[in-house]
Amino acid sequence: MGSWDCYCAICGASLVSGKIGSGTPRAREKRRKRIEKEKRKLHIEKERQRLQNTPGLGEKEREKNEEEEEDESDDDWEEIHSYDPELVTSESLEWLRTAHCLGFNSESPGISKAFISGPGRYDDYGSIHVSEGDDPNQPDEDSLTCYHSFDPNETQVFPFHWCCFKILARALTGSPDTSKIDKDTLYNVMAELSPDYGSSLQLEYGNINGREQFWESIAGEEFCVTHPLELPGFGDFLRTAVSSDDFKMPLANLDLERRTVQDPLSKLPYDLLYIIFPYLGSNEILALIEASRHVYSCTRDNRFWKQLIRWETLPWFWELRELLTEERSPDFNYKGLYLWLDKMTTPELGMKGRFLGIANRRRIWSVCQQLAGVYFKRVRREPISETDEYAKAILVHSVSAQMPMVLHPQLKEGVSTVAKQWIRSWNEIDSEPSIFETFWNNENALVGLSVTFESDTRVFGRSDIDAIGGEIIRKQGVRIPADDWITSLVLHIPEMNLLKTASTFVKGVTLVFKSGKNNGLGDTRSGHSQRPLIVSPGQFIVGVIGQLAGNGLISRLGLLECLRPPNDDFSLYDANLASAPQAERPEVPISRRLLWHSSACSLPTHGASDSRSAPIWLHPNIHIIPPHPLGYSQRDVPGELLPHQVLLWAKEPMELRKLIRISSYVPIGGKASGWPGGVHREWPIHDVLAIRCEFLREYWEPKRAIGNIPGIEDSCCVADSSKWNDENVLSFEIDGPGGEIVTQLEISRGEDPKAIKLRTNRGRVTYFGELDRNDWDVQRAPEGEYIVGLSMTFGETSGYSDGAGERTYLKMTSITALSMTMDLGDPNIDGMNDYQKLTSGVTCG
Repeated sequence: MGSWDCYCAICGASLVSGKIGSGTPRAREKRRKRIEKEKRKLHIEKERQRLQNTPGLGEKEREKNEEEEEDESDDDWEEIHSYDPELVTSESLEWLRTAHCLGFNSESPGISKAFISGPGRYDDYGSIHVSEGDDPNQPDEDSLTCYHSFDPNETQVFPFHWCCFKILARALTGSPDTSKIDKDTLYNVMAELSPDYGSSLQLEYGNINGREQFWESIAGEEFCVTHPLELPGFGDFLRTAVSSDDFKMPLANLDLERRTVQDPLSKLPYDLLYIIFPYLGSNEILALIEASRHVYSCTRDNRFWKQLIRWETLPWFWELRELLTEERSPDFNYKGLYLWLDKMTTPELGMKGRFLGIANRRRIWSVCQQLAGVYFKRVRREPISETDEYAKAILVHSVSAQMPMVLHPQLKEGVSTVAKQWIRSWNEIDSEPSIFETFWNNENALVGLSVTFESDTRVFGRSDIDAIGGEIIRKQGVRIPADDWITSLVLHIPEMNLLKTASTFVKGVTLVFKSGKNNGLGDTRSGHSQRPLIVSPGQFIVGVIGQLAGNGLISRLGLLECLRPPNDDFSLYDANLASAPQAERPEVPISRRLLWHSSACSLPTHGASDSRSAPIWLHPNIHIIPPHPLGYSQRDVPGELLPHQVLLWAKEPMELRKLIRISSYVPIGGKASGWPGGVHREWPIHDVLAIRCEFLREYWEPKRAIGNIPGIEDSCCVADSSKWNDENVLSFEIDGPGGEIVTQLEISRGEDPKAIKLRTNRGRVTYFGELDRNDWDVQRAPEGEYIVGLSMTFGETSGYSDGAGERTYLKMTSITALSMTMDLGDPNIDGMNDYQKLTSGVTCG
C-alpha cells in the first residue's frame, strides 16, 4: 500500500504546502486555457443537468455539448497541476505546513479528555509529528495518527490549521477565542464525521478538487490555499471600494408580471419573511426573490439589503462591521453592495484579485456551519445553579484519572462526552443518606447511573423515564447510609468471542463502600471479566464521566474524584491535578488500569489452602512486573477490552517446591517465507495459545492453565489434558522439589509478542513461540520477590482452516510476569543461593 496525504479537518486543504508553476508566458497561457476549458465544462454540466429531462432535447445539441469537452491528454500536466506564481508564493503557502491536532486522551486527569496539540508537521502514511503544547491533556507521544489507525489501541487525531480553528471558534462561540470551544464535543463530532480509512472529514469542502491520494495543486484553485485571515492592506482597499459606491449590480430586470401565474408566497407577511431569511443562504434568497413577485416587492427596500448583509455576510466578513456602522447617505446602494460582495467572495475556479483570502474564508465558514450543525446538537452543559458556588468549586477541583472503554464495537454516531456531578457539598457525604441506582435496557446493558439525595436525582446517561416507544428500562438500586460512601465501582463485562461477531457491554456493577461492604447490581456472575474503577488515595468520588453512544449505551466510563481541602475550604487548597503537567500527575497502578479475566478476580491471599481471597487489583502480595502492554489485536478490538488472564504456579512458597512442569500449547498457525542468505525457504509460524503448570502427583492441587484450546469453549477447562494434542505441546520440566525456580521472563520485542523464554536459577531455558526471534525484553522480580506466575491476553485470531474458511483460535497478544514477596525458608536449598545472588540489587526490567 502506498503512502498518502491527510488534509485539514476544517478547510480540507493541504498540510504539505503546494506546487507553484512557471511564470513564463507559455506556462501562463497553458494555465489560462486549462481554466477556461474547465469553466466551459462546468457550464456544460450545469446545462446538461438542466436539460437532461427536457422532452425533445435533440441528439445534435447533446453532441455539441460533448464536443466542448476537449481531451486534456496533450496538456502539460505539470503546469495545469501547479499554482499561478502571480497569485501565490512559497512564502504565502508556508502557513499550510504547520498544523495542530485535536485528540482524545482517556487517561488525562481533568474532566475534559480532549486536547489540542502543539504545532507540528505532517509526515506521511497518516502520521503527524507534533511538539508539546500548553494543553495539559496532551499525551507524551510526539507522533500521532490522523483520521484512522490500523492499531486498535491508538486513538485518531484530527489535524487543522490554526487560522481555520479560529474561524471555527467564531462559528461555534461567536468569538475567535478558541478556549471557549468544548473540545470533547468537537472531538466526538469529528470522530462521527470521520470515515474509515479517510484522509479528511465527510464534509462538503466547496469547489476544490485537490484532495486525492496526494494533494494536487490545481491551477485556478489558488483561493483555497490563500491565508484566510492574514490579508495585508485589505482593510484600506475595502474601505476605498465601499466609499466609491462603484458596485452597482442590481438584479436583472425581472418580468414577474408575465411569469408569475400563481404566487403561493403572496400571503406571507413582511415580518414573517424577515424571520425566514436568516435561515437561507444567499443563493436561496436570490432564487426566492426571482421566483416570487411578492417577495421581490417586499425586498426592494434598501434597509432590507443592509440587514441581509448583517445576516449573511458579517458573521464571516468581519472587516465590514466597522464600515456598516458608519453613517452613509440615505440612498446608499446596499442592494448593490450585497450583490457585489456576494459575487466577489464566491469561491470559483480561476478567480483572482484581492478577495482570494476572503473567498477562502467564506468557503471555510460554510464547512464550519456544517460542523456547528452537529456540534450544537451534541454539546451538553452540567445544570449547576449559578448560586451554587461550592458545587462549582468541587467540580473545578475534580479530576478523572482514566476513562476506559467498556463497549465494543465503539460507535461513532451521536457520541457525547458527559460529566455528571453527584456530590455538591461534603455535607452530602457526611450526613445525608442516598439512593444509588443503575438502569438497564432490554439487552441488560448498562445505560445509566444515578444518585439521589432526598428528591434530587442526578443521572448520568439514561433513566427509566427515558424509555422510547416499547423500550423497557429497568432499574436496580441500593440505599447508602448517611455515614458511608462509595469507594469504587467494579464493572462486570462479558468476555467476547473474537472468533465470531465480537461485542460486549457492561452487564453488572459492584459497589464497594467505605465501610467495606459491597453490593452487586445487574449481572455480576463470577464468569464475567471485571474492570475496577477505584478512587485514588485521599480522594472522594464526586461523580462520573464517560461517553454516551448514540444508541444510549455507555461506551466509556470513569470516576470524578476530588481531594477534600482542609476545613472544606478550597481557598486553602492550591493544587489542581487537572492542570498539572503530565509528569507531575499521580499514576494509576497498572493493576487498576486493566480489564481482568475471571481467573484474576479471586486469588488466595493466605496460601492455596486458605479460603480468603482478593482480586488482583487489591491483592496484598501479588505484584505486576512492568512494563505491562495493553495487548494487541488484528481484529480491531482495542487492548483495553481484552481480559487479562492470570496463571499462578505458586500461591505460597510451598508450591514452588511442588512445581514440576510448565507447558505451552503451540500449534503451527501458518507459514512464512523469505530469502535469508539469498536462498528461498519456508518455515512454520508457531502460535502460543495456552500455558499450563503441573505439580507433584501426591500434591492435591490439579493442573492450572490459561489461554484457549480449540474444542474447549469454557476457559475454566483449558487445563483439561484430554484436549491438549500431544504434537502441539512443548513441556519444560522444573525441578521444584530440588529448589529450581523461574527467575526471568524474556519477551520477544515487536508490536505483539511472538515468543517467550523462561529462564531458571540453574541457567536452564525453555522457548515457546515463533522460532529465531533475536530481540528480547527481560523481566525479573524486584529484590526480595520471586516470579510466581504470568498475566496474558489472547486477542489475535490465527490458525486459518481451509475447510472452515475461517480462523479457528486466538493466540497470545501480551504477557508479563507476576511476582510475590516470599520467605523460601532454608537458604541452603539447592539453587536458592544462586537465585538470591542473581536477583540481589536487580530492579524491574
